[in-house]
Order: sequence, then structure tokens, then C-alpha cells
Amino acid sequence: MSKLSFFFSILFFLYIGLVQVYAEPVKRALIIAIGDYPDSLGWSTINSKNDIPLIERALEGQGFEEENITIITDRQATKEGVVNAMNTLIRESGKGDIVVIHYSGHGQQISDNNGDEIDRLDETIVCWDAPAYYMEGYTGNRHLRDDEFGDLIASLRLKIGNEGQVLVFMDSCHSGTGTRGETPAVKVRGGVDPLIIPELASVTTQGNIEETEKGFGMSETPVRTRGAGNTMAPMILFAGASFNELNYETLDDQGNGVGSLSYSIAKVFAEMEEGMTYRSLFNKIHSSMSTVAPRQTPMLEGDLDFEIFNGALIEQEEYFTIDRVLNATEIRINGGTIMNLVAGDILGLYPSGTASATGIEPIMQGAISRAEGYVSIVQFDNSHGISNILDYWLFLKEQNFENRKIGVRINPFKDKNLEQSIHEELTGLSLIKNTEDYPDLIIDESGKAIVIKTAAEDLVFEKIIPSAEGTIDQCVNAVKRYAQAKFIKELKLEDENYRVEIRFIPVKAKYEGGRLQIIDTLDFSEYLKDDPVPTFTEKDQFLIEVINTGNRSAYFNIIDIQPDGYINPVVPAPGKDGKEYQIKKGQNYIIPDVLLDGFFEPYGTEVFKVFASKDPINLSPIINSRGVGTRGSGNSLEAILQDTYQNTRGPKVKVSSMPAESSGSTFEYIFKIGR
Repeated sequence: MSKLSFFFSILFFLYIGLVQVYAEPVKRALIIAIGDYPDSLGWSTINSKNDIPLIERALEGQGFEEENITIITDRQATKEGVVNAMNTLIRESGKGDIVVIHYSGHGQQISDNNGDEIDRLDETIVCWDAPAYYMEGYTGNRHLRDDEFGDLIASLRLKIGNEGQVLVFMDSCHSGTGTRGETPAVKVRGGVDPLIIPELASVTTQGNIEETEKGFGMSETPVRTRGAGNTMAPMILFAGASFNELNYETLDDQGNGVGSLSYSIAKVFAEMEEGMTYRSLFNKIHSSMSTVAPRQTPMLEGDLDFEIFNGALIEQEEYFTIDRVLNATEIRINGGTIMNLVAGDILGLYPSGTASATGIEPIMQGAISRAEGYVSIVQFDNSHGISNILDYWLFLKEQNFENRKIGVRINPFKDKNLEQSIHEELTGLSLIKNTEDYPDLIIDESGKAIVIKTAAEDLVFEKIIPSAEGTIDQCVNAVKRYAQAKFIKELKLEDENYRVEIRFIPVKAKYEGGRLQIIDTLDFSEYLKDDPVPTFTEKDQFLIEVINTGNRSAYFNIIDIQPDGYINPVVPAPGKDGKEYQIKKGQNYIIPDVLLDGFFEPYGTEVFKVFASKDPINLSPIINSRGVGTRGSGNSLEAILQDTYQNTRGPKVKVSSMPAESSGSTFEYIFKIGR
């Protein structure tokens, strides 16, 4: 070899080495979806495959390339198949990579085989070839135990290093017994007892295991490599249900069964904002799941306060692109029900590159005629004249709230007159529609009682004993309460100019001489030791800190949505009209006239909803009077809330739509009420 050839060879290898050292981090994903288990193994068929497009689209929206998303389903996902897929992911990953692992399928507890569980049960991923019940000689070798999965995760974290991230989603049950909801498409993911293996009965619990240990515990899994130091990537685990709960499916907007966690991930990923942490992401997912799966407690483990994807977050744009031109008056856009679009919403057509549509007349406006998960059809009155789809963007101009109704089905009653009367009273109510297909609520007779229950989960929302008077009103009011709470929980408004968030400040306080006296300020971290969602009791006291994270001064209101659907005003305080509650850009302060003094029944997940707006708002009179005889300031938010209280026996405010640019923003603060 000549000296010149040798020289160029050296340069070539140096170049290859530099490319390897300075290669850009890659976003990678492994999606495991198992729903069609062999009949002989005892598992029910579930709708895990319907989760795949939800997660794929959510990841692609965050810059994950199709070639870096691996999917294994059903018979591909045996124990060997899952382990091989994980090892391939580890082998292909590099320093600084962002890795997402999503599992949809059954979950089960199984006899511990190494003494590291206080309850002597391991949590497992139920691989395609794993049995639901004990078979002679079976020792758990076809279940993927939390210890094994944790070791694989630890190897991955070591491979990508501390500048990467690992995010794990588990849309499955961990244990328990359960029943299927009334809607046929909605199923339980798990739903069988722990698999007890007699051969492992002699395994004893290690003495140093803390009794509070629960969940998969992968964030604490030790690395089997010496000298790891601080080179491991942070890891975050989202689980759809706690370690001793069932995980219920829900229905997507087309009536298909999907994982409740997967559905909420898809919704929230479409709304992510720059600078969000995994803790704030979890808060939004929990808010969504409190509506679609209220009996589940989603769990979070790991390094909670890292920025999502190390800050390499693609913030959801406020515009929608054109997918294709259908004909002279119709187009299909990249945006659907997952992005909170529904039929009847009005969109404006603008030149691509338009920074903001506020105050600018569109080229033309069109209405959504059909909305699906990720796409919608927009119908224009006249020919749109679009030849190049890249030349235009669409902005939401008006939101149609008439099409955001809940469906109610009344099962046949013995008392046909009562059945008909309830049906008539529900007809025409705001936010409510009578339907046979994919209802949200079902009204049924059960013994001597009338029960109102969620269709997806069979969760009884209200139980009413018929009487001579008031039965119909009780049924109607319960349905209205559920509809209103669901509507307000799901109402997502986003205006970067007007954003207000809240935090709770634990205190010891009392009123003395009519004035609030703060005795001591406490450490809030005490409420977050075992659960990222804090639990409050009747002994707790809090002040509310308000933070303006928007670009302009904003007025704000705060309302409380109880676990049973009742809504209470929090801010403005009694006697105030709302004009006092304004916060300047970048400011934070503690509200001086509001003390949250004790949290009582009903127990469960509660939501404080914050509304921020350009103009003063006061939702309290509408809530306190249940919408009777009140007249708001003309603010669109007040009009919407007023409309949700109206019924067919009184004056009706017809709020069909609200201009998007005057919407303001919403924020949810979620907590649990415990004993």
C-alpha cells in the first residue's frame, strides 16, 4: 500500500469514528400489542391492536420516524419474541437516544421466584404463549416477570447513557378479578387471579424488602454491570392501573375498543407544550383517564421531573395541514377527534406560514362534516381552488359544542310510562342525546332501584329508589350532572397569551377576627412520596398559588369537580365579582382570601379546573344557582357553562359555537380524596 493510500485509509477510519461519536441521537420505539391469545391458554381476546395506530401517530407527531418504530403483535410476541425484540432494540440504540416502549395486552401477578416481593407475587407481562392458570410443571417461564423486564430496561439505559431517556407505557392490568362492561367492545385487560405455582411456595421474602414496595419498580432495578456510575439514562414508567387494579378498555370516537391509557396518550400527545416535564405529562394523562376510566388509578415511576424527550419536544401547532383534496368543495385535513375537532367546527383557510389567524380574515371558511381519530373532512360552500396542498394551513375559528354531547341509552323498564317519561325529559337537553349506539351512560332497572351507570365499565354513577314524586327529576339531574362534569373535564382551550396554572401550598392556618392567620407553611413533597398524584384528607389545609405562564395579563376562575360530578366554585370567593382575580404576565402569587380547609367525602379523584381569559369572568353565580336567573358578562365561557344547566322547561341559551381566538386557556390540577 502506498503512503498516500495509507493516509486516506487513516482519514476514512477517523471519519467513521467521528460519525459514530457525533451521530445525532435517534428517537426509537418498540410497540408490543397482544390481543388474540390462543384459546387453550385461558385468556380473553382484547382490542390491543387498535392501540397501535394511536401510539404510532402520537410518536410520529413527535418526530419518531417510521423505520425506527418496531411493532410486534400476537404470535410474534411470545416470551422469546419479546426478549429478542428488546435485545435488538438494545443492540441498535446509541448514546443519547430517546426510546419509547409501549405494551398493550393482559397483565397478571405470578408467584415470586426469587424472594424480592413482600407479597410473594411478581407483576408480569402476559406474553402470547403464557397460560392464565396453573398447569402441572409450569414455573412461569413464558411470563415476562418484572425482574426480567427490569434487567432488559437497565441494559438499555446503560447503552444509551445519561443523556438519553427511556419511556415505558404499560396498558394492562397487574392483577385482580373483574367483569366485562356492558358495551361488547369494552374489555378488561387481565381479569384473572394471580397464578400460584406450588413449586415456588418455599421461596421466602428477603428481609430487607420494604413493605411499601409496589408496581414494576424498574426505576430501582440494579444494573448487572460493574462501574456503571451515573451513566444510566433516566427511566419513566406510566402504568394504566395501579399494581392491584384492573385496567379497562374504553371506546374511541368511532366506537372501537382501545386501551384507556393508549387513548389518553394519543389525546395528550396532541396537546404537549414546550418545557413540559414527565410529571406534568402524567397530570394531563391522569386528567383524561379520570373521564374515560374513572375507576383506575394510573401510576408513575422513575425520574419524573426531566423534560419530555430532553426538551426535544415538537410542540403541537395551532394549525392543521391538508392531507388531500377530495373534490372542488371538500378537503381532508390532518386533524381529528384526537385533536378535539368535531363535526360542525369552523376552520379558516390561510396561506401556509401564517403566524397567527387572530384578527385576520381567512381566504374562506369551511365546516367539518365528518371527524375521525386523526383526519377530518372540511366542506366549503364554494370551490376552494386549492391546487397545491402545501400552500395552505387551516386554523380553528369556532368550536361547535352541540356535537360534544354524551349518549344515553335507556334499557327497557317494566314501567313503560316511567321509561317514556325519562326519555322525553332527556330529549333536547344540552350536552345529552338519546342513542342506542355507543352510549356513555345507561339507565336501567336493577331490582327495586333505577341505576345510572357508565356503559364502558358498568360503574354505577347513581342509584335511585323510585318514589311517588321526584324519580324522573332525580334521573334527569344525575344525567345532567355527569354530562356537565364530563364536558368541563374534557374542555381543552389553549391560547398562549392567556395561561394560568395553580399549585397547592400546605399550611396550618385559622381564621381569627374574620382574618386568615397562617401559623406555619409545610413541605408539599410529603404528599408525593408514594404517588405522583397527591392524596388529601379532612385534616389538610392549603392555600392556592397562581402562576401566569402566558404572554399577557389574564383573568382567572377556578372550579372544583367532585368525584360524583358535583361542581363547586372556588374562585372568585363569595362576594367577589371576578374583576379582582387578574394576574400579570410572569407573576405568581398566593390567593389571600381562599383557604382549602379539609377534604371530605365523596372519595376518589377530584379536579380543580382553571379558566384563564382576556376579559373578567365569574362562573360562580351560574354554578351556585344551577344556571337559574343568572346573566353573565357576555364572556363565551360563561355562556357555555350557562347553557350546560339549561333544560327544556326553561329559557334556553343556544350556544352552538365559540370563536377559538377568544377562548382563553384551561388548566387541570388533579388530586385524590382519601380517608
